Amino acid sequence: MGLIPQDKIELVKDANDIVDVVSGYVSLKKTGASFKACCPFHTEKTPSFVVSPAKQIWRCFGCGIGGNVFGFVEKAEHMSFAEAVRFLAERRGISIEYTDSGKPELRDQLLKLNELAAKYYKYVLESETGRAARHYLSQRGINAESLARWSLGFAQDSWDAFLKYAKTKGYTEQLIESAGLIIKNEQRGSYYDRFRNRIVFPVQDRNGKYCAFGARVTDKSLPKYLNSPETQVYVKSRILYGWPQAKAAVSESNTVIIVEGYMDVVMPHQYGVSNVVASMGTSLTKEQSQQIKRYAENVKLCYDLDKAGINASIRGIDVLIEEGLNVSVVVMPQGCKDPDELLVKKGKDAFLEAVNNAKDIVEFWLEAEKTSAGTELSGKIAVVAKMKPVINKVANELRRKGYIETISRKLGLEERVVEKEFSKEERSYSAAAVKGQANPAARERVCPPAEKELLTLILNSAEAAGRVCAELLDSDFTDNINAVIFSEIKRNIAERGVLDHSGIAAALAGEAAEAFTALSLDEREFAGQEKAEKDLVRHIMNNRIINRLKELEPEVKKVGRSEYDKNLVNEYYQLLRRLKGMKK
Repeated sequence: MGLIPQDKIELVKDANDIVDVVSGYVSLKKTGASFKACCPFHTEKTPSFVVSPAKQIWRCFGCGIGGNVFGFVEKAEHMSFAEAVRFLAERRGISIEYTDSGKPELRDQLLKLNELAAKYYKYVLESETGRAARHYLSQRGINAESLARWSLGFAQDSWDAFLKYAKTKGYTEQLIESAGLIIKNEQRGSYYDRFRNRIVFPVQDRNGKYCAFGARVTDKSLPKYLNSPETQVYVKSRILYGWPQAKAAVSESNTVIIVEGYMDVVMPHQYGVSNVVASMGTSLTKEQSQQIKRYAENVKLCYDLDKAGINASIRGIDVLIEEGLNVSVVVMPQGCKDPDELLVKKGKDAFLEAVNNAKDIVEFWLEAEKTSAGTELSGKIAVVAKMKPVINKVANELRRKGYIETISRKLGLEERVVEKEFSKEERSYSAAAVKGQANPAARERVCPPAEKELLTLILNSAEAAGRVCAELLDSDFTDNINAVIFSEIKRNIAERGVLDHSGIAAALAGEAAEAFTALSLDEREFAGQEKAEKDLVRHIMNNRIINRLKELEPEVKKVGRSEYDKNLVNEYYQLLRRLKGMKK
């Protein structure tokens, strides 16, 4: 496996301003020399997420995590460090070379193999073998432009056509299986193609890389759809089909339309409605919701409204509201079960009308629950109990009250009573709830105050850092985490001559990284800074001497006996004199 050279890592880091990168995920507001926002990694009402452009680091003071630009991308995109470096390198058009001639990482190999597969299936669709499949797509209303835009393909009716092709390109059976493109017959010990005699929909990740495939039959065979298994490059919960093609329109319109299937994405885009994506399966996830939130505030769910689609819509409402998004549900007109069918039968205007007339979540939900609610009070109470946990996640107080008013009116219940029922549970975005979600490591560590004060001081002054590093040892810090941080500061100063906060953050991990970002972003001004520095250094040095004296005391008590160590006793008295001199 090749390694990314350190100088290349530094180049990528310097090319990606942390404010610029983070603002692509959350809305930052300038506060003094820093920027603040609500944390993208846990739910909170009051912003506690801080980004420092001067120090090129970030920290959430609510959940306790922090780091530099690489650490942010690792967390936001669920990537390894190497993947985050490559992600940011691509963002700035920087090429990555490796320090040895080893093979590319498995992730890179899988992505290249998926790209090969996408091109192969596309070629087959365009060949004589794909004639019937092209006719099927034409009958479904898919035009040539859409075929090209979505790289649609066809897997021929063969047990090993793709397997043989991939092997001619140097790929092993083990790697092709790792990509989910072939399946092993355990009894025979042989392999066969996963996709056979199916229209193929290549799936792209948020960076436009081919990561998986969906495949549909052209007849009534079952299963109707066959999808790639999860692999190192494909985690279903993180992918929205059509995202690379839709994200610009999503951002521009501040709205995303979420549909159920591949064709329900392709057809709206073909008709000029480009802010449409599909969840991979009907269950929306927190990760998908967070991805949407970075680009839009409004979500319109547009699933097939059969029983499964209704249940999926209700689950989606819960997940999306928890992320603070405004949600409504699109209901297809009579005779059209999904966007694909509506567009083909009635055109773009009819689809947009359905989207614009989307029902608010309460109206939709109550309509779905009307059978179970009935006219009896017990049924209505059951519906209120089911809706309460979701509606109580709505952060906007006016919207929440509006929902409660609608529930009361539609169910024929007194609004005051319903409001009281909803208020029984603690609101999910309350301070207590946020505290409950916070990282336990965010709680204040019990450590020597002088050590904390000195580290805070030197992290805000390179000159002070240089002086203190020349005077103190790592072992002078009695708290292990403080000692690790100080050691990294010393190394940074020695190598660079300046304080590179981003570089220090990258070198630390776990509690040390969390403690460092907290200290570094504590930008208090010390009254009489030079005196404060000297007093703190003296205090810490005194503590070192006192601790050493305690270690030596048992030896001093042995004086007069044959087994005592004269050198240790001499050290004890020298330290004692030094301590008395420092206290004067």
